[in-house]
Amino acid sequence: MKIFMYDDEKISQHPSQVLEINGNILTIHINIETNPVFKDKTIDTTTLDKNTIYTLNYMIYGYYPFMVSESHDAVSDYAALRIYVSNSGDICLYAPIKTIISPTSTTKDIEIITIDKVNFLHFRDELAQLYPEYKEKNKHIAYHDSLHDVLDANYSLACQDAQLEVLTRILLNIIQKNPDLLDDSSKDILSKVESALENTSLLKVKSIDKIKEEIENKHFIRDLQVQYYNMKLKGRDSLND
Repeated sequence: MKIFMYDDEKISQHPSQVLEINGNILTIHINIETNPVFKDKTIDTTTLDKNTIYTLNYMIYGYYPFMVSESHDAVSDYAALRIYVSNSGDICLYAPIKTIISPTSTTKDIEIITIDKVNFLHFRDELAQLYPEYKEKNKHIAYHDSLHDVLDANYSLACQDAQLEVLTRILLNIIQKNPDLLDDSSKDILSKVESALENTSLLKVKSIDKIKEEIENKHFIRDLQVQYYNMKLKGRDSLND
């Protein structure tokens, strides 16, 4: 078993956890300074899918009652432990918070690997070097990460907001000229929100030319998405070669 941990001087002393390792059973005891009681979590690693990183997150009163796999996991500021089981059954752990190995652990074949970079991506890179099956998987995850790295969420939302404003204006104009298009229930809903729509209209802060420009800028986002899916498709093809 390999455990990737940080030097104590490079991470906060709170929260901290004590990790007891007994074969495939991991028992974790967390201690959070703001709530100084221990909360336990037991995990049977044989129940986890292989070649997948699972993340155990903590909250103010201890561990969340679930773990999430990397396909659903944002890199959390509240990650207590990440667990990887290789296809051959090797177990690798990544502990982003202060972790002490319990002296009551029955598993003795434990390799502690001290890492300098406080970065989840570093753990993924380490796994990619150790296990060929994860190296290929990591490529696909990297494609996804690269799209997030270059795409500004605020920029994307501005483009969507501009398009939604135009469609809303068109729809309201059509309804005003053709009120019979709506049934009584829809008319009632519109009467309650119409003033709010007017007061928050994007046209109050931007000209129609500026809104047009922002809609046209969506092609930059689409170009990035095309590049991403092309990269992903090439990676998938290489797995099938």
